[in-house]
Amino acid sequence: EIAFTLGQYQILDTIGKGGMGEVYRAFDSVCGREVALKEIRADLKKYKRLHDRFLHEARITSQLTHPSIMPIYGIHLTEGRLYYSMPYVKGETLKQRLRRARELRREGKEVGHEAEIPALARIFLAVCQAMAYSHSRGIIHRDLKPENIMLGHYGEVLILDWGLGQHVLPVEEGEGSEGVEVEREDTPHTGITVPGKIVGTLNYMSPERALGDQANESTDIYALGVILFQILSLRMPFHRTSFEEYQEHWQKEAVPDPIEVAPYRDVPRILAHIVKKALAVNPKDRYQSVDDMIVEIENYTEGRSEWFVVEELDTKTKSHWEFQEHIFIADNLAITNRSEESHWVHCMVSKASFTSNTKMEAYVRLGPKSQGIGFLLNVPESGERETPYDGYCLWLGSDINKSTCLLRSSQEVLNASDIFLRRNEWYHLQIEKVGNRLSFFLNNRLELSFVSHLPIVGTHAGLISRDIDYDIREWRASVSSLSLTVDCLAVPDAFLAAGDFDRARSEYYRIAEAFPGRAQGREALFRAGIAYLEEARSLGKDHIRQTELLDQARDAFEQLRATPGAPLEYLGKALVYREERDSEEEVKCYELAYRRYKKHPLLPTLQEQIVYRMHETSRHNRYAAYSLILLALRHIPSVADGRYVHKLLKSLQQHWEPLPFIQEDPVFETNYTLRKHHFAMLLAFWLGRPYVILEIIEDILQEPDLHVSAICNALMCLIELGCTELAKKQMDDIMNDCFDADRDALTRPFALLKIALEDSLSLQEVFDRILALKTDFLRRQEMRVLAHQIELAIDEGRADEVAELFESVRRKELPFDDLLRMDMYRIWAYLHLGRWEEAGEA
Repeated sequence: EIAFTLGQYQILDTIGKGGMGEVYRAFDSVCGREVALKEIRADLKKYKRLHDRFLHEARITSQLTHPSIMPIYGIHLTEGRLYYSMPYVKGETLKQRLRRARELRREGKEVGHEAEIPALARIFLAVCQAMAYSHSRGIIHRDLKPENIMLGHYGEVLILDWGLGQHVLPVEEGEGSEGVEVEREDTPHTGITVPGKIVGTLNYMSPERALGDQANESTDIYALGVILFQILSLRMPFHRTSFEEYQEHWQKEAVPDPIEVAPYRDVPRILAHIVKKALAVNPKDRYQSVDDMIVEIENYTEGRSEWFVVEELDTKTKSHWEFQEHIFIADNLAITNRSEESHWVHCMVSKASFTSNTKMEAYVRLGPKSQGIGFLLNVPESGERETPYDGYCLWLGSDINKSTCLLRSSQEVLNASDIFLRRNEWYHLQIEKVGNRLSFFLNNRLELSFVSHLPIVGTHAGLISRDIDYDIREWRASVSSLSLTVDCLAVPDAFLAAGDFDRARSEYYRIAEAFPGRAQGREALFRAGIAYLEEARSLGKDHIRQTELLDQARDAFEQLRATPGAPLEYLGKALVYREERDSEEEVKCYELAYRRYKKHPLLPTLQEQIVYRMHETSRHNRYAAYSLILLALRHIPSVADGRYVHKLLKSLQQHWEPLPFIQEDPVFETNYTLRKHHFAMLLAFWLGRPYVILEIIEDILQEPDLHVSAICNALMCLIELGCTELAKKQMDDIMNDCFDADRDALTRPFALLKIALEDSLSLQEVFDRILALKTDFLRRQEMRVLAHQIELAIDEGRADEVAELFESVRRKELPFDDLLRMDMYRIWAYLHLGRWEEAGEA
């Protein structure tokens, strides 16, 4: 039955009446749907201030699009009547649900599942997520309370009544003198705000707001804390009788512990902690954003564990540390023949070990000269580590050295240079290791998170620093209780971390059998192989048993073949070859994985290990380092963008021997992609990998522009490696497939290179052919062809031709380096001919 019509809406009945408006159930005749319609109350239309606030509510709400914020369909003004339409949701408010639960509890009855803490916590999480979104849009609510939260019959959670919402802006001059308002729950006009006071509801108002400070995100967080207290205890945290009384006695107000207020509710400690923090009197002690609050709520809703302090560490107490020395760190010794960068650091490793999920928490202040400080985590046992800083290190740079990063055995795996500690300021740091995830919180705000694809097995903590200009206090190590929901791999992971390899493998295989064809089962097989590896590594000099364990590890990894986890087979085998010190086979495993599974989602798992090994081998194995760098440049080009990798490549380039047959081109410095191809080509030459050079040529040809010098450099590398047939065929293929304009650009350079391929000409004939290409002076591209033929002549015993050629070449204009090189060839030729005096005089 239609009560009356308002514009396009047929009013069916009244849903309710609030402090400022009436809400009707209506039918939208245009859209053909049932809606809710809110109109300003008839007795309040004469108040312009309330009229404006009603319109403001509609406009504020219409700017927000979130599943937990009631949307606005439209704002209308019909015959002087202001109203807006929104979805019609059947349900109740959170206030009604809590009141019903409280009454049932008072009667000694069960409150029902919908009013139990787990169910209400999910509702509260949705409210927090909506407020986090609202704050991200610069809008605060200012009147959050249970009666403004609608709960639909089908799981809807909607925040209502944005009439006091506002954009977070600086206080306008005169704002305080215009008159503010507070909603008093004890007024006869329930829900009507009284001019002259601060806006909001007294029992949900933060102390600073009650004292006249401007509303902001923190005042909404305080209101959320009150709502959570009600959810946990079904009671208010305090009873404020009047605004004046609260202003006078607010300092004496204490927030009770909801665990003690409602022992029958089994209040989780983690939620009680959230209440305490959200209701802190000082806004600086509250959560600094709703996002920070959400992190801790999700810890509860997702069944994560709680933390218990098990150790307090003090850098000045020697008994806390099993290792405490100054150590010398040198980088890149294998690829540069000397330490490019080295420094002394002070390193400390804890005597205590922590085998389960671990949290390190401390207050840190850097001194005026401090470069930063590093916290060590998951350092292996003394017999299993190569250096005291094996494991993970979170290095926190200062504001004069913004170099914050996460390192694994001194090699960077994550860079966060935008995070740093200002000197002379105290910071609260938290580093959590949960499963294979490392998370770092700075002043209770999550700053970075990293997931290791290899089990994190070390158990010790520590500290590393380049100076002693820092202070640390309240350094606590905590371990977690069992989570309500536990990853099935957590139990064997704990056995592995504790060195109980047999039990770890038994559990891994049991999980693999229980989850066939699923990711958990494949991961369990991989970790079973890791358990064999870790046991082999722990045996020391028992080589026979080590060999058996490594073979068993290989067998475990092979079970991943032809499964969606196939790249893990190659990663596992690479780890076995690494343990066997066979770097060539190790690199082959990585390359096979990238060639066979080019777009597999598990390839980042291999990337982490490749980058780590690239840095590690740079200290002691040049061949392996070159091979891994070449692999990374060819298949994981993005790794070259990392700060530490870039530094490694730069160091390598500065110290390797220049190749005289390589023609430098300024475009290599400006074209990033071409520079990487050039670098990879040089590595492929040093490693003797002609087929990789052919692949690089194909990649260069795919570039938008033709890069003649880069192509010719690669072809010259093939010629110098003795792969003359490959070089000739490649030149023919390029000339056959290229455009006419490109063919013209390549004709002369290729003609020069083909002279280098001649094996039946005398040196003089070679020289004459070079000159026949209209060369008035010898440039690098001509000199490299001539030099190649000179070396060939000397190797074939035709040194006399070299001596004879020298005078002809000398008459040409040569750069000083090339002139020296020709002198070297002449001396070489004289020595081959036994003309010792002439060699000495030269």
